[in-house]
Amino acid sequence: MAFDLLPSLRPRVRHAVVCVRVCRKWEFRGGTDDGPISHLDLVLVDEKGNNMYGEIPATEAEKKGPLLEEGNIYVIRRFLVSNAKSTFRPVPGNYMIQFTCRTLIEPVTDSALVIPQFVYHLLLFGNLAQRVGLYSQFTDVLGVLVEISDPKVVHPSRKQTPTLTRDIVLHDLSHYEIKVTLWGQRASAFTLGNVYDPDEAKPIVVLLVGTLVKTYQGQNYLSGNAACRWYFNPDIPEANAFCSSLGNQRIDIRHTVLGPNQSRATAAAQAQPATLSELKDMDPYDIEGNCYRCTVTIARLVPRERWWFPSCASCNKSCNQDESGYKCRGCPSTNYRFKYKLCFVVTDGTAEAEMVCFADVATKIVGKPVQQVMRATRPSEEFPPDIAAV
Repeated sequence: MAFDLLPSLRPRVRHAVVCVRVCRKWEFRGGTDDGPISHLDLVLVDEKGNNMYGEIPATEAEKKGPLLEEGNIYVIRRFLVSNAKSTFRPVPGNYMIQFTCRTLIEPVTDSALVIPQFVYHLLLFGNLAQRVGLYSQFTDVLGVLVEISDPKVVHPSRKQTPTLTRDIVLHDLSHYEIKVTLWGQRASAFTLGNVYDPDEAKPIVVLLVGTLVKTYQGQNYLSGNAACRWYFNPDIPEANAFCSSLGNQRIDIRHTVLGPNQSRATAAAQAQPATLSELKDMDPYDIEGNCYRCTVTIARLVPRERWWFPSCASCNKSCNQDESGYKCRGCPSTNYRFKYKLCFVVTDGTAEAEMVCFADVATKIVGKPVQQVMRATRPSEEFPPDIAAV
């Protein structure tokens, strides 16, 4: 069967049939990793290397999305062709393919069919300044990896929640360096694995696609989010020529290591989601070192549990009361201060669990210092109003 090539598609062509490879596929969730899907985005390429952007709307994402895998080849028919979007174009072009509820997708298993694996439109590092602040299209670059950092947690002012970032640095043959900041899932997904051996230090040429050129404190950099992809030492003419020019040169990749506080915050941000029921069924001996995230609601306070305690000012342990006041159990100190100790039952709809929080964490929950609440407590109350309201 003869297929239509992508350049022949026009908005009024309604019966075209294309055979294409899905070079890239990503979910657009409005700039977040866990928001609702706005649409699924695709970069499609035909047997002649022609490429075009495709979009699956949110209403069809659940049904059509699983039918398409990145890297595979498909015959696609009964789609619409419309004018390309004016912003965030992954490839140049005047038109785009829109999937509908009537679009048919058929996988191709013919191993003799040759369709390019990579789609890219390279921009030299020296020309990146031309794209600063221009969001009409994404930017693709090629360079050798010279630095990689651990992922870290940041909280940009434009985002409601903290997110992961990871910085890498690429170097071109003209001795230009450019920093690349990867965000969210892209930050956690970037790993070298078995690609790099520090003893041999062979160069890693990176084809980086789907980035935006931005500037911060006068320095240009590339920003990679959901649309960003990378390929190590890809078999393309530009990368092969790059490798040949480097010859046997060693490239020792610098590694930026985070401090202990940032490492803990990063681990928390990378925590796996789990329900309370799943957490209760886990054996702590089997999951040692793992991090999990569960969102719960405080259902009720545990009755007959004191909500405050005297804490040693030196070692933070609980103090015992004696004739003169309170004395630490673990050290000779007689200095103390009162802190919260909230015991409550939480639920996420799958199970309940009893939890305890102390001091600063409890202060955030109650919203008032413990001394202030203690002064307003009546002897007849088991819990003062501020505690009962949590």
